[in-house]
Amino acid sequence: PILNGATNYVVSISNLNSFPLHTHHEIEMLYCLSGKFKAIVNGEELPVEKGQMIVISSLAPHEIISLEKSRALLIEIGPFFLHENFSLICDMDFDTMLFDMRAENALSENDIKMQEILKELSEICGKKDKISDLILIGDLYKISALILLNGKDYARRKKGEKKLPAIQKALELVYYHYR
Repeated sequence: PILNGATNYVVSISNLNSFPLHTHHEIEMLYCLSGKFKAIVNGEELPVEKGQMIVISSLAPHEIISLEKSRALLIEIGPFFLHENFSLICDMDFDTMLFDMRAENALSENDIKMQEILKELSEICGKKDKISDLILIGDLYKISALILLNGKDYARRKKGEKKLPAIQKALELVYYHYR
């Protein structure tokens, strides 16, 4: 639905099951609400537990393996939501970021902000009123800004891997000329 322009983002809470290897142009975020799962991104295994969020770059091959009963807040942001700012995030040259906002860690001010935004998103997710939609959209922009502010501290890239070129312009061409 994101590619064909039906929507510019997806926000949902789901029980996580294993999901096979795939790739897509959206930036994907999974915030673990309960349980734990393993994300394999570009061949690198990353365990994710309650209070952690993984950010997976556009076009990074990845799969999700549930390690126990897990619930996660899923966020996917496409290039048409952030426009030129989508490229800013993609140009950070990462495959994945792991934000660790568990209570036992010393959290930075921005980690606390991220945690508060994710909590708010979890609470309003699924509501269909206009006010909730506006709050949700604002929260997605705030998360994107925090990724740009903090991302370099959390970015991970598999050694020797080359980043695929940004595809935003090609996607815009397809979207605006073939819809």
